[in-house]
Amino acid sequence: MEVGLEVKDLRAGYGLIEVLHGINLRVQPGELVTVIGPNGAGKSTLLRTISGLIRPKSGEIRLDAERLDRLEPDVIVRRGLIHVPEGRRIFSRLTVLENLEMGAYTRKESIASELEDIYKLFPILKERNSQRAGTLSGGEQQMLAIGRAMLAQPKLLVLDEPSMGLAPLIVRSIFDIIARIRARGVMVLLVEQNALQALGLADRGYVLENGRIVLEGPAQELLDSGEVRRSYLGESLQT
Repeated sequence: MEVGLEVKDLRAGYGLIEVLHGINLRVQPGELVTVIGPNGAGKSTLLRTISGLIRPKSGEIRLDAERLDRLEPDVIVRRGLIHVPEGRRIFSRLTVLENLEMGAYTRKESIASELEDIYKLFPILKERNSQRAGTLSGGEQQMLAIGRAMLAQPKLLVLDEPSMGLAPLIVRSIFDIIARIRARGVMVLLVEQNALQALGLADRGYVLENGRIVLEGPAQELLDSGEVRRSYLGESLQT
């Protein structure tokens, strides 16, 4: 039975420096969950630890009850947890198609039908199919990074700052695509500086500060909370 992502008492950091202090977090099947908080709170460290790029000091990470925190990143990918990192990390000298194919490197069967599905989700990528990825706009590169991740057939899609550096119109398009991915039944864990947009899209949210979860709850409750609006969301909620 699918039970989603469960993070229990997670502690992690770099060398002797502990960045995450006893994190408890969950993403249930069908949910989109966001983590918000100020710069330096540990949000990217949290995602990197969940995806196996950082080895936790203690605690547990489970996906559908299977423990992941002792596995290498490539094995975690095969288990269905796919991370789209901050900065997109596309292969700039490869074409759009070659980048997409890299998302399916663990698969042996044909991906032709999945490619067409990605092109329906991101029509611009079909137009740019043979173009070098490094020549794409920032928004197109973000779409390529998400499309590549989708070809890995994620159970859980982990997104780190997908709107960073993008124009407002493109940001709206990216968030619309994330909503469509969630509607397909893919669990989504989203870290995002644009707190208003993230909470508006999410089912539930967590507020991370100094490596600790200081608030959590339904996204609408966090949006309605005066404390959250005043202390954590800042200018993103100014009208």
